[in-house]
Amino acid sequence: MDMLSVNPESIHWKNQQSYLFLNPKLSTEQKQKYISLASSFHEDASLYLSSSGTTTSSDEVVLKVIKKNNFLEAAKNFNSFFAISSKDRWLKNLPRFHVGGLSILARAFLSGSSVHEWPDLYWNVEKFCSDLIEKEITRVSLVPTQVYDLVQREMLAPTNLKSVFVGGAALDVFLYQKARKLGWPLLPSYGMTETSSMVMSAPLDTLSASRNYEGAIDALSRDEKLPGMKTLPGVRIHWDQEGRAGIQAPGLLSSELRQTGNQNTQKSWNEEDVFWTQDYLIEENGEVFFKARSQDLIKVSGELVNLEKLRSHFKTLCSGFDERNFFLHHRPNPRKGSEIILYVADHVKKEHVLDDGRGLTFELEDKFAAFIENFNKTVLPFEKICDTVEVPEIPRTSMGKVKISELILSEKK
Repeated sequence: MDMLSVNPESIHWKNQQSYLFLNPKLSTEQKQKYISLASSFHEDASLYLSSSGTTTSSDEVVLKVIKKNNFLEAAKNFNSFFAISSKDRWLKNLPRFHVGGLSILARAFLSGSSVHEWPDLYWNVEKFCSDLIEKEITRVSLVPTQVYDLVQREMLAPTNLKSVFVGGAALDVFLYQKARKLGWPLLPSYGMTETSSMVMSAPLDTLSASRNYEGAIDALSRDEKLPGMKTLPGVRIHWDQEGRAGIQAPGLLSSELRQTGNQNTQKSWNEEDVFWTQDYLIEENGEVFFKARSQDLIKVSGELVNLEKLRSHFKTLCSGFDERNFFLHHRPNPRKGSEIILYVADHVKKEHVLDDGRGLTFELEDKFAAFIENFNKTVLPFEKICDTVEVPEIPRTSMGKVKISELILSEKK
């Protein structure tokens, strides 16, 4: 049995060595928990990755285990689908401990393409854009948070960039349109750690579609959809009776390891098994569209509410505020079943205390109240924000996803 290597500098894809990739910001105690869990269920020639999800509780340690051969098979299918060749140049700005970053190294290994690799957890908009030009980058992967930063700075895409694969979370259609207007060749995709990254994506021909993004931002419409996605080679989608999607894919994980308290458990999958997600996908005319995650579909007074769609609408009205300081969620209500609430980082008000010449005033209070009132006027009665909850901050993962469990706990402190 080969020893487990933690956060290796180089990766040998074809030998029996196994690798564990961890966020370098984890405490020594947290790292040791992951190492102990991985060592308890050792598999040769495997990759151990922590989950990038948002709902894992703080006292749980979860690892996904993927055979290197499966990971490479997923990378081979990606290269085939997007015609990746040795002429391509990648900028890897996602960390190795994230499946989106690690998969770039596998794709480059198979295709012979070059990789300009940033240090883990480094992100700088200006440096990113200058490197794209200086290094003549043709391919890059981003998460929606990074796309948001590019749009906020109104950064223009360089002409040498062929495609930007966007995954990690649902991409807002309005953000997509604004980024396309700035020339960014976005390809919304869908994937997860459990499938060795991407399993479906908008195809390359959507970048040459007839839709004109040269008009004013005001002309862009939220009624439009994101481009439909196509499955990558070898991927099959299944649906259960409730509409949740299951994925069969060559890059499927071999097991999930979980430590809760002092108990370690292992769940295994075979190559032909279906991995059942918590996501609702819909298929229309041979194209697949993301609808919602199961935890984002709730009922208020018997009416179904899609929180992801509601959050997207909220963002369009966020002018004058940084949307990352807010998070629309829900909580139990004894009468209605659930109600909509808005988490607000408490530093927002402190940063917007204004001096009108007569002393300090909380002018933002009126502006914020008007903002909530305006939002509530634009949604259905059962979709209205019933309460705002101040929290120290909106906790997020390194990839920008909200840590919902931590957010709820911070409210109760």
